[in-house]
Amino acid sequence: MFDFVFYQLNLFYEKREKGSDTIWTAAFYVTILQFLMLYSAFVFIDIFTNKTLSDILLGGNKTLAIIISLVAVVLLFLFNRNRYRRKQDLIVGKYKKHPANQWFKIWMVAALMMLLLLSPILWNELHKLIVR
Repeated sequence: MFDFVFYQLNLFYEKREKGSDTIWTAAFYVTILQFLMLYSAFVFIDIFTNKTLSDILLGGNKTLAIIISLVAVVLLFLFNRNRYRRKQDLIVGKYKKHPANQWFKIWMVAALMMLLLLSPILWNELHKLIVR
């Protein structure tokens, strides 16, 4: 899934940013998408267990949790950038004639990101209303 999203984003930015490093931009957005997926999962864990991941793993040290999260996101971005830089030609060849190209649009990535960001927050508020 992430490779296809990278392909679409890279194609989109190649049309708009001629002469710039489109791999960097596409890998950045793939990293944000991956982070939002993890964020949603962690928020749902928090909702259903009433404990945050920092409570479970770090004894509630939120500062350390933030630092670890930031370092993890930066490392994930560097991993994605290097991976997609090495495999760009392979990914382009694989997805150039993919059937999903007919219906997949870039706005779907933005909508998915918004859904991943807002759904745990909305679910949490709904859960609070129901539990009261």
